Amino acid sequence: MTMLDLDDLASFSTLLIVDLEATCSSDPAIPPGKMETIEIGAVVVETKQFQIVTEYQCFIRPVRNPVLTDFCTELTGISQAMVSDAGSFFEVFGAFEDWIGQSAATAAFCSWGAYDRRQLEQDCAMHGRPYTMPPHANLKELFSVRQNSKKRFGMARALQLCGVELAGQHHRALDDAKNIAQLLPWIVGERTIRL
Repeated sequence: MTMLDLDDLASFSTLLIVDLEATCSSDPAIPPGKMETIEIGAVVVETKQFQIVTEYQCFIRPVRNPVLTDFCTELTGISQAMVSDAGSFFEVFGAFEDWIGQSAATAAFCSWGAYDRRQLEQDCAMHGRPYTMPPHANLKELFSVRQNSKKRFGMARALQLCGVELAGQHHRALDDAKNIAQLLPWIVGERTIRL
């Protein structure tokens, strides 16, 4: 598995920022290894002006735990109807791959932390699909490296440190992908903060 560092990211003119929401519970009923993606949100960002070029959002119908927990709905704002009427992972991931091929074929795959990459790998394995995503960059880690900090920050805290307001609804995939894009000037750009 190829992991990208700051020097690698500098060679890309566009970045594919992906955020996922997954089935979850407030107790051990749905352990991490049994979580399933229920929403994919992604944006393609050009790295000169950090502008979003295109975006993608889709819900996915879970199969292991088809009924969302109250905790999951409260955390994400994703209702049962949104996922019950959605396509399967197999269908949605195929459409996502098509979108990537059209919109982000030469972009690096970026997410806030390693969770999103691992979750996609897990979903692909569960559904018997090959994992086809481009090499991955952990922007949570690279934010700390770029800002010369040993500490790792959640996305909302990183936005706060940079003086950027969190837009949309936290824990919704497309909104989170857009918020992560707002942090790029402090990761691949020249902006710094005092920590």
